[in-house]
Amino acid sequence: MAPAFTLFEALKAYDVLLKEGIHIRVIDLYSVQPVDRDGLIAAGRATNGRLITVEDHYPHGGLAMP
Repeated sequence: MAPAFTLFEALKAYDVLLKEGIHIRVIDLYSVQPVDRDGLIAAGRATNGRLITVEDHYPHGGLAMP
């Protein structure tokens, strides 16, 4: 399995946005099963329903619709 490059880029974006006063959360959702449903709902509520998914595009799994 390849390293999670997008996670590191997401963490860099977190630092940049934080310096601009924009508070976000980065969740390393490396597997969709079992998913932390309650944690994701809490994160969505804490960010007023604003969610972005970023993936490394492995052949199996993932959050995007086909």
